[in-house]
Amino acid sequence: MANISQSIKLLLVKRNKTVKELAGLIGISPNSLYNKLKVEDGSNFKVSELNSIAKALDCEFDAFFQLNDSGEKF
Repeated sequence: MANISQSIKLLLVKRNKTVKELAGLIGISPNSLYNKLKVEDGSNFKVSELNSIAKALDCEFDAFFQLNDSGEKF
């Protein structure tokens, strides 16, 4: 499974968008988005930013917690 940064990069390719274009669509500077994409686990993205990215790239983003022992999702 791809990490958050890899997933965003793959989505950019599929949607034929650049990081600069995506940054403009979500209202942050290209440098800020480039820096956020450097952290592979996506820990520096706010959930609201990930939702904005999903909207800009016409897809869904689902964030949840899942218990390791039971697989139950919250």
